[in-house]
Amino acid sequence: MKILITGANGELGSDLVNFMAKNKHKIFASYRNNRNNRFKKNKNLIFVKHDFCKKLFKKPKVDIIINCIAAHSFSKKNKIADLINSNIVSLKNIIKYAEENKIKLIINLSTISIYGRIDNLNLTEKYVPKDQDNLGLTKFYGEQLLSNSYVNYVNLRLPGVLTTSKNYKRPWLKTIIQKIKNNKNVNVYNYKKNFNGVIDTYEINRFINHLIEKKLYKKKICTTFNLSALKPICMIDLVKMIKKYYLSSSKIMIEKNSMNNYIINNNKVCNKLKFFPSTTLDTVERNL
Repeated sequence: MKILITGANGELGSDLVNFMAKNKHKIFASYRNNRNNRFKKNKNLIFVKHDFCKKLFKKPKVDIIINCIAAHSFSKKNKIADLINSNIVSLKNIIKYAEENKIKLIINLSTISIYGRIDNLNLTEKYVPKDQDNLGLTKFYGEQLLSNSYVNYVNLRLPGVLTTSKNYKRPWLKTIIQKIKNNKNVNVYNYKKNFNGVIDTYEINRFINHLIEKKLYKKKICTTFNLSALKPICMIDLVKMIKKYYLSSSKIMIEKNSMNNYIINNNKVCNKLKFFPSTTLDTVERNL
């Protein structure tokens, strides 16, 4: 397969480039600014410098597009204009390229931030967004562009993504792991609640390969899926497991939290695509 990965310079994008190239697909890795040094040499990897925020993409023609372009509100460098350009304008140009070239599938990496304030314990794709921040609003608008287009697409709403980068300090679980590893104290919220709000780039790569190997891209999918770990685990048990793994002297500080707790429901992706993500425990252990 010929696969275009946009936003390849990012933490998530560069991981997927390395994973997918290893799977012997012809990978076109699109980046906007100076290329990072996380890419592994591979004969199946071709770099393409292109700014999707500013102009349309013309060549090469590919089979599948994996859109990893994103601007996040947690970065102080990003202003609202940056979020609009990355999360909306770039996707609009990607969709136009896909429509004109009859691309088989767009896989758009979105975020559970589109849900905004979550009141339900069981978070399904049917939950109506409320009180979204700028990230959630712009990502949600991008999703609407896809749903109103003529392209075949899969929209993935992801929780915090663990990458292979040792320097990347997000999501918060990565920070917890690093603190425990370095024997620093950690603050734990909702410590009695169950948690499955995590995914890693290994799992996203596994999901994409599932679509390709089962040739699901030949079918009209055109829908949105939550994608997170299965089998939630109690938060305090998870932190204690990490502490035990590193034989850490970190102290666990229990904190009160007014935020609502919820479990991400993966039933739709399991039932419709027959894809079953790793458990929460397996996902975390894989990243220790």
